[in-house]
Amino acid sequence: LGRQGLVMKRVSRLIEADSRPIVHWGTNDRLCRFKPLGRRATKQLAVLKYGGIAAFDSDTLFELDSAELFALADKHVDRLLLPQALLDNLYRYSRCQELQRADWERHVKTAYWIDHITDDLERVFCKVARRNYTCANLIEAETDALDQIDISKGTILMSFHGAFLTMTRAFYAATFEKGLVVQKNSSVIPGRIGVQDNHRAALFAVFRALQDRKVLLIAPDAGHGETSSTLNVLGVSVQVGVGAAFLAYEAKCNTAWYTVARQGDRFVPIIVPGPSRTAGETYDEFQTRLLSFVAERIESILTGDPRNIALRFMWSAALGGSPTGPAHRGEVGAPARGDRQSRSLPWLRKMHGYVRQALTSWTSPAAKRTQWGEDEHDGHAFDACDRRASTAKQVGPETGKTSASQ
Repeated sequence: LGRQGLVMKRVSRLIEADSRPIVHWGTNDRLCRFKPLGRRATKQLAVLKYGGIAAFDSDTLFELDSAELFALADKHVDRLLLPQALLDNLYRYSRCQELQRADWERHVKTAYWIDHITDDLERVFCKVARRNYTCANLIEAETDALDQIDISKGTILMSFHGAFLTMTRAFYAATFEKGLVVQKNSSVIPGRIGVQDNHRAALFAVFRALQDRKVLLIAPDAGHGETSSTLNVLGVSVQVGVGAAFLAYEAKCNTAWYTVARQGDRFVPIIVPGPSRTAGETYDEFQTRLLSFVAERIESILTGDPRNIALRFMWSAALGGSPTGPAHRGEVGAPARGDRQSRSLPWLRKMHGYVRQALTSWTSPAAKRTQWGEDEHDGHAFDACDRRASTAKQVGPETGKTSASQ
């Protein structure tokens, strides 16, 4: 709107005031959101957001342990404002209503504020201060949790845009040095695979990595790439990408739910084994089972310990508004467009062609003969897509919808 200069002058006056007022911040007001305004503006907004907090003023935020972080967040949680409609909706479904409502709300706000602090530290402060910092140091690794990952096969770890997402990603990067991450935009960081610019190449790269027994982190609720399935969580619908289900089915790899949770005065990784393809199971049957598992895990967090409810904007906005309101493709609340199968079958056929094209473009003739002639697993994985598409077409479209109750 051309008002940045005027706004930043007012911000400067607030910072320089003898009695600096407490500024309230919304659910989506993480500092990384303001980075397009420039380095100076971001630093000023950081002072406005954290000024008056001893650890910020003394430049010791990077040295906080988990217990100190909890105490700091609880002390200054009133700087964060959450929509009352969001709190009302979450509390309506809560399994922790034995808590006083005021205590429950404070726990949720503290979780959101912790998520803000760790995200600002990881994505803004450490870069401004040129510090080698990761909030993975706040997490206590439990061998039992990590032992649930079968390293003899490729594994897809699924998360969502909530439950301390920044720490979830940071711990994953620290634990799985060669692990891959599917994200929207391309990145120069090794292992980050962007799907927006070339999702054909991304699909091929991830499929081959899973065959090579790599670990992959993906958030199905991001809605990147093709979206042809609906996830229902607490009465709210979100169109999700089919990449996780498709890759897990074709690569015959493991799946697991992965987040970071607060337990007492510490953070721990949570890993729950997910569905794997069974003999004779069709793609649609597996996709339904996988999405039901994802929905159940998300609902378990949203209805459970309020100290772990820290949602990103897409879920905060949807759960704080009308569950049936309109939304854009790939966002929470987005209306379904036709039945699931009528959308998924063309997508499967396209993916078959994409991978064939990628292999033709990127491999030598000898390698192609090996992959599509001698290697039975590689050669027939995507042929099966056409057979399933043809068979499903004869049977007719499904009428069921995926939900946490299935």
